[in-house]
Amino acid sequence: MARVFRTTTRLRPGSSSPTPSVILLAVDGVPLGPIALARAAEAAVLLAMWIAAQVVGMVTNGRAGRLLQVALAGHEEDKYAVRADAAVTADLAESVRIVDRANAAFPRGAEFPAQVSRAGFQDDWDRLDGATRSLEDRIAVDRKRGLAVYSGATRVADDARSRLDTLRRLAGDQGQAWATA
Repeated sequence: MARVFRTTTRLRPGSSSPTPSVILLAVDGVPLGPIALARAAEAAVLLAMWIAAQVVGMVTNGRAGRLLQVALAGHEEDKYAVRADAAVTADLAESVRIVDRANAAFPRGAEFPAQVSRAGFQDDWDRLDGATRSLEDRIAVDRKRGLAVYSGATRVADDARSRLDTLRRLAGDQGQAWATA
């Protein structure tokens, strides 16, 4: 149970002005001032360790650096996180262009769902699916090599895959057998 204790105002010996009242918050008779001070000190130490882990991450590479980061921060950072956006490579840029070109066959907006019933839909879908798989494979290979990947490429791949999944579901809803296989 929390109790508030208030000290009384009294005169100091040799002084004509009273000392101000002091309000102490205590739980079951234990004052909370020292506990709050200990929590603040703990937070300061944790913040200093996190900052040290960030510095270690910037200046070291390899296993020892990662181990030191885990020891300081208490968790391992996401290996795919990119601190700064990577430059786009020529191969990746070409894959993005191919996906964009194939994705243009499916307009955005109200006409998008109607695409599943037009002539040539499955060929366009297959072309976009192949281009998207190629882009996703390039991204996976770069990540496996430990390289940072241009965020625009991952955005294009994620958007194309999402549109493909939606179109496949819509085609399946209309009874197109290839979409349910």
